[in-house]
Amino acid sequence: MSTESTALQTGSQLIKNFDLTKLFLGSNRFKSATYTNNTGSEVTIAAGTLLGKVTKADTNTAGHLLPHSAGDTEGANIPVGIAARTVTVADGEAVNLQYADGGDFDVSLLTLNGSETLDTLVTISTDGTDPDNVMAIRELIIAYTTLNPVVVEELSATDNQ
Repeated sequence: MSTESTALQTGSQLIKNFDLTKLFLGSNRFKSATYTNNTGSEVTIAAGTLLGKVTKADTNTAGHLLPHSAGDTEGANIPVGIAARTVTVADGEAVNLQYADGGDFDVSLLTLNGSETLDTLVTISTDGTDPDNVMAIRELIIAYTTLNPVVVEELSATDNQ
């Protein structure tokens, strides 16, 4: 989202700064799925949060979104997309959450879980017991979605303030 701020305003001078940073850069596709908050307190999912989806069939939230977690054992360790908007969800509430599952995105604006980085290794197991693959989160995004991480070089910063 672009923002505007006033750096200086006097009777004869006005300096405004514009931030045109965008998370989604182009050719993006969006989907929506349910997010159910059962954490015991209100949760805010920020735009740019990497999301996974519960795939374990014996849970009552199968098919629901969760913030991506490298150590998750119910399927949220596999990325499915990036949250499109910031939403706050009350405890026990379920909301329809929009997310991008394809297109270019600014990798510097991606929000990961806790201390995880794009180089954090994730163990993938198809049967729930033996690891079949170990991949970095960066590789998982490319392998399991059609999202394209782009390094954006910001050249619009003012240097006279």
